[in-house]
Amino acid sequence: MKTNQLVALIIPGVIAAIVLLLSFRSPVNADTLIGFGTIAVLLALLALEYRFSWKRLLRR
Repeated sequence: MKTNQLVALIIPGVIAAIVLLLSFRSPVNADTLIGFGTIAVLLALLALEYRFSWKRLLRR
């Protein structure tokens, strides 16, 4: 029952935050957001793929 109340409070709060953020004009355009998002995703994938091992790093 408590989770239903929590969801009932979170969803309108998120909607209100989105409406508030969309009401302001920003000098950042969609191309910039897509570019930064792409770089962030590539860096996240790189971090997942490259997990260095101390054994491999210190091996002679």
